[in-house]
Amino acid sequence: MKRMNDPVYPRRDILLLMPFLVGFAMFYVLPLFISPYYALIRSAFNAQFAGLDNFKTIMNNPFYRLAYGNTFRFTVVAAPLSVLLAVLLGFALRKSAMPSVWMAAFVLPILLPTASVCAVMRQVFSSGFLFTFAPFSREQYWVERLSLYAFYLWKYTGMSLLIFYGALSNFPRDILEAAALDNAGALRCAVQVVLPCLTPQTIFMLTYACANSFQIFREAYLLYGSYPNDSVYQLQHYMNNHFLKLNYQYVTSGGILFTVPVVMLVALGLLMTRRQEAELA
Repeated sequence: MKRMNDPVYPRRDILLLMPFLVGFAMFYVLPLFISPYYALIRSAFNAQFAGLDNFKTIMNNPFYRLAYGNTFRFTVVAAPLSVLLAVLLGFALRKSAMPSVWMAAFVLPILLPTASVCAVMRQVFSSGFLFTFAPFSREQYWVERLSLYAFYLWKYTGMSLLIFYGALSNFPRDILEAAALDNAGALRCAVQVVLPCLTPQTIFMLTYACANSFQIFREAYLLYGSYPNDSVYQLQHYMNNHFLKLNYQYVTSGGILFTVPVVMLVALGLLMTRRQEAELA
């Protein structure tokens, strides 16, 4: 019988990983390194050096600024709201008699095909039934924006809930018992004891929710098409439309301008997570 430290096993693992590594290199790593090249030339058919002209062009484009602002606004609002909803549901499921059943119900939307769900959601939101008794205007501007927020919360909150509930289930009971001996109520215990200890998991949930907010383009595209209302015109709409026109210089320039703050946000989240883990340790 071969031992686990046999040198044959690492070589076999590498061979099994080769299809994934080749695909990852071709469709992720290689385009990432090629993007700056297209961002610095006139077009895909004119390799003349353009400097920063492409960046200036898209920064002066009102549609790019609209898409950038909508994407940023959606992430700032939807991601924290998703984390807050996941935290509240996590505490509620802890008191539930059948947490696994409710957990499956919240995680199920992630597994459903986006196209089939959008067909149903289009009928629901286009009828305006959900907004009949709303205290705000039923203008199309607000209906489309709120429908996208509702879609995001319904589909992507389940995974954050799964992460938080897992961390909450493994929370040390002796800490809760010590807080109970100090006459700490359920609300005070949750806010001042549990949440501070679960700060690394919460930061990870927020980072994950931000990443999911960039994927809402699929739903927005299937619900409202390539040129939707200004309220739901996302950055991916702008980039996809220019990609179809073969304007690769604008696609890559816009992607780079958006990638820089995203990378900074992820780096900040990882730094805060490590600091919290070091303090808790």
